Amino acid sequence: MSNHHLSADQSGAMATLKRSGIPYLAAMALVLAVAFGTFYVSDADADIATGQPPYSVSLVSQTTNQEAASGPALSVADVAESANSAVVTVYTFVDDGGFNGDFPELEPAQGSPEERAPGEPSPLGAGSGWIFSEDGYVVTNAHVVGGADSFVVQYHDGTQAGAELIGTDAFQDVAVLKLRLDDGARVPGVAEIGDSAALRPGDEVVAIGSPLGEFTNSVSDGHIGGLDRSLDVGNGISLDNLIQHDAEISPGNSGGPLLNMRGKVIGMNVARVETAGANGPAVSGLNFAIDGDTVVEIAQSIIANNGSIAVPYLGVQTRLTDEGTVVLGVEAGGPADRADIVAGDVIASIDGIAVDDDTSVMRLLLAHRPDDTVSIGVERDGGKVEVDVTLGARPEGI
Repeated sequence: MSNHHLSADQSGAMATLKRSGIPYLAAMALVLAVAFGTFYVSDADADIATGQPPYSVSLVSQTTNQEAASGPALSVADVAESANSAVVTVYTFVDDGGFNGDFPELEPAQGSPEERAPGEPSPLGAGSGWIFSEDGYVVTNAHVVGGADSFVVQYHDGTQAGAELIGTDAFQDVAVLKLRLDDGARVPGVAEIGDSAALRPGDEVVAIGSPLGEFTNSVSDGHIGGLDRSLDVGNGISLDNLIQHDAEISPGNSGGPLLNMRGKVIGMNVARVETAGANGPAVSGLNFAIDGDTVVEIAQSIIANNGSIAVPYLGVQTRLTDEGTVVLGVEAGGPADRADIVAGDVIASIDGIAVDDDTSVMRLLLAHRPDDTVSIGVERDGGKVEVDVTLGARPEGI
């Protein structure tokens, strides 16, 4: 069940989902699962009794008609060389008061920040990111920065800078940091943005990131396997419009760019499928990136609104069942209540688009903004009615 500011909970059956921001202390992972980004993926084929997943997901050449006129595609090495100055490693920390108990002594990892003195923040994890603008904005995944109090960004040459969190969109797993630059300091590079709408299955791509938070600015290449993929990650969140590719990514690659063969960002790596079932064979080459156009739009919105994200809000609790997306409860005075949607209604469509396993309520609502009016098709008492709902803004804390 989800508080349906946005989306339906896909089922009670769960599959394990681990995002690919990296905990420094693996022994703490079970206790601090949320801080380390462990979630669950809904799947109808999961074993409800045991909770065993059908697959495990880790949140971790392109030549197009539009860009053909810019010259021949670059080699993988040339793509990496052209883009590397804008790719960063993001190290996250928590205040010492954030944990109970002592941390073990940690040796500085390759490329990681030096050990902190007593009383300074303790290391939490690491991920990847990329420099979005000359004034020091950095884009990464929301799950990379989740639970952290402070941040250090490391450039490709090992130079480090502090950063502050500007804002996150947890529903689409995008976050923006701002580098603390000294007067007159310049960023080493800024990512160029490509046209993700022009992508085709089979296009070659390059991924750059920091596996395990240690092997910084590692390069891999592969091809796009599919477009417009969706993953349900639990907590009422579905990641949609994903790019499926087989460029190798590992824990720590989350937030790193996926590049076309012009060295331009066309996606941001977010997840990978690890196994087909609890005891099934290992899966390789099934990796996912958030569509680049989506990332840019969200990042620009976060920056323009000083970190505030206006998320559309329906105000219902729902569950996806064999009958469809059933309304379990309605917030008194909320958008759905004002439109006379009641418990027991089945949400069948939004603006004429059917709600089903592949197209969630959340996915359809995220195409809108608060104060937009949407037409919701509701099945009730054996009939169907169309209800106009003016969306609200998601309240703080939900």
